[in-house]
Amino acid sequence: MKKTNEDISLFLKIRWLRHVAFWATYLLSMTYIHGSGVEHGHYLPWLLNYLAELPILIALTYTIAYLMIEDLLLSRKYLQFAAYSVMSMLTFSYLNVVLDVFVILPHFFGREPQPENLNFMAVLRNAFGLLFPVVIFVFISNARNLYEAKRSKAKLGIENTQARLELLRNQVHPIFLRNALQDLYILSRKPVNNLAEMVLKISEILNYMIFECDKPNVRVENELAIVQQYLDFVEITTEKSFKSHIHIMGNARNFLISPYILFPLVRSACEYHGTEGKQNLQMAVNSDEKGLDLYLEKEISEKSGGYSDTAWRNEVQLAGRRLDLIYGFRHSLNIREVENSIRIELKIESENLTNQA
Repeated sequence: MKKTNEDISLFLKIRWLRHVAFWATYLLSMTYIHGSGVEHGHYLPWLLNYLAELPILIALTYTIAYLMIEDLLLSRKYLQFAAYSVMSMLTFSYLNVVLDVFVILPHFFGREPQPENLNFMAVLRNAFGLLFPVVIFVFISNARNLYEAKRSKAKLGIENTQARLELLRNQVHPIFLRNALQDLYILSRKPVNNLAEMVLKISEILNYMIFECDKPNVRVENELAIVQQYLDFVEITTEKSFKSHIHIMGNARNFLISPYILFPLVRSACEYHGTEGKQNLQMAVNSDEKGLDLYLEKEISEKSGGYSDTAWRNEVQLAGRRLDLIYGFRHSLNIREVENSIRIELKIESENLTNQA
């Protein structure tokens, strides 16, 4: 199937091949239709007939399709377009009638030339006959142009989304690295036994950001593994005054999601009113045929009076913008502050997920 689609795409890109295919189809179909009639019963005269008329028909079709439509109709010069189209139709129709009377009928059908048939009504009738292939050609050509325009627009949209995602990613990664290095600097000035372990955890998180986030999808369990590394890091930096627990339900481990979706939400919750004092973070991830559900709640003993909430709000905003770009209306993100806690709920519909990892 993939090979067939590539062949079709290649065919659509070769312009002259498309034109040859169109006129060959027209020639053979009209020959078959008229040659199969009871009155005639043979195909060769009709094949020669349409071969002789083909140059006139091609000239008329391309004149209207590539000169008048592009230069007049698309420029909204409707009266000029109508006038030139009628003049062209009648001119080429007259040439076609002359060809029929003096060449085609005597040589291909064995009839005597009849100059009296060269009149305005014959030209008018022939013009309506020429109109059919012109309309079909213009319709197919415009349909393809619309398809290509829509395809190009979709491609530009995807490239734009990818560029915006990359920009957001480049914003998020330095923020995390800056905060982590600040924590390490503070701890390095104290007698801490687990400093080497903390550096290793940050290294694993950065490795995930650099090498896994370029993939279109990752397992939820892989994202949660990095989340756990970060929570362990926070627990060490707070001297175990920060506690966390992750509940995994259903088939959540095997679901595929876009990378770096859950991690920023956990970080934003951890940043909520800092990490001083006793704190408890609960995280539940569940999945079913409808999609993936995330519930995140952080409880603090009391709010710090002079604390600025800029850090965690920036984190939430960046996470929300990434979710909007990736999942659009197929997700919902709710954030609530309730007394001394922050609650984050995320839902992603199953249409944007797969449980076949």
